[in-house]
Amino acid sequence: MRLLRRGYLIESLENRASLIERYFHQFGQDPVDFLELVGEDNWNGYWQRLEGIHQDLRAAQEEAEAMRELIEARVFASARAGG
Repeated sequence: MRLLRRGYLIESLENRASLIERYFHQFGQDPVDFLELVGEDNWNGYWQRLEGIHQDLRAAQEEAEAMRELIEARVFASARAGG
């Protein structure tokens, strides 16, 4: 029932399951070892850059929240002052 609330219909799920089964039949079910394919330096570099992006996004969000609070305080102060 939970899936139905999210908009997934039974027919849609059955179709998705069929697509996954066809994929595994065509390409196999062995997991891909991306680390082996791209090399350790590339792999680790990617994850380090991604972590840096996440840190930048968190910092930007904190800055945006601080600016929002400042803007709200000044707008409400101005409104209270009749301006």
